[in-house]
Amino acid sequence: MHANEKSGATPANQTRIDIFQHHIRNIDLIYLKYNGPAYTWSNKRDGKDLVLEHLVCCLGNVDWCAFS
Repeated sequence: MHANEKSGATPANQTRIDIFQHHIRNIDLIYLKYNGPAYTWSNKRDGKDLVLEHLVCCLGNVDWCAFS
C-alpha cells in the first residue's frame, strides 16, 4: 500500500503501489490499520542484502466495517 512498507535492496515500485491503491479505491475498499511490527517479513540476510517488508494488508468495505 505504501513505499515505506519496504526496506532494503531495491525501493518499492511506486507505479505498482499507485495501481494497487487505484483498484482498492475503485472497488470501495478501506485499508484497515494494522497494530504490530512495522515489518512482517524478512529475507533473513545480513547487511546491505537485508530486505524487510510489511506484508499484512487488511481490507474491508463500509458494510463489513460497520458489522465488526
